[in-house]
Amino acid sequence: NNVPKKYLNSSARKINNKKKVKFFKKYILNPNELNVKAQSFMNWQIPILTEGENNNARIINMIRDPRDVLLSQKHKWRRRSYGAPLIPFRESVRSFFNYHPITISKIWNSCISQANLYNNDDRVKTVYFESLLTKPKETVSEICDFIDIEFSEEMLEVRNIGSSNMKDEELVYNIDKSKIGKWKLGGLTNEEIYINQKICKQYIRQHKYKLVEIKCSYFLLFLQMIIFPIKIIISFMLNFRRFKSFKDLINKRLLVK
Repeated sequence: NNVPKKYLNSSARKINNKKKVKFFKKYILNPNELNVKAQSFMNWQIPILTEGENNNARIINMIRDPRDVLLSQKHKWRRRSYGAPLIPFRESVRSFFNYHPITISKIWNSCISQANLYNNDDRVKTVYFESLLTKPKETVSEICDFIDIEFSEEMLEVRNIGSSNMKDEELVYNIDKSKIGKWKLGGLTNEEIYINQKICKQYIRQHKYKLVEIKCSYFLLFLQMIIFPIKIIISFMLNFRRFKSFKDLINKRLLVK
């Protein structure tokens, strides 16, 4: 939990719905609970926005280069060895089988598509991950203005932990710009990049990320297609409590826009 608790408590007091305050405190103020900050736009933000005419919720919609998202999700299963040993082994296995370039790319597309519906909604502010890292003070100040809290320099003192691509640095407090464009340095195959750009091309262009020319092996591309349904089936077996049915899994993982 990197955010000073006083700011979270301040935000909680601004929410005028008791159920939402309870939800907020349970999942954000308590670091041992599910961290909803990492959840996709379509999972819980939309119900919050659409509930009630006088809703005063504020949503920060974070957008990141989908290829960096792909790299992060690909290595998410390694978090146990990167500084989070308390993560259950089963969760690491689940993260491994949840990853496939098609799945992650379609989910990223869906999140962007759903967020686009709220482009003109004053309760939603879009923040680019890259801007947060290259212009942290300016970006965080804008976020503070948006949610009506006072900016403080200590908000920029972020522990360098939680990465899927490197070990935690518990004693390092900074904004790590090196997390931008890590996919260019390796970790993804040409086939994974090709699939991601093929699926996400429309929104990559919309958000002014650059497409790159990729040469890939047709054999390895075919192999990715073979692996995909296998991972989907295993993913369902490991996530059956999270989905109502196999049809629900297909809808959320394959039929998203």
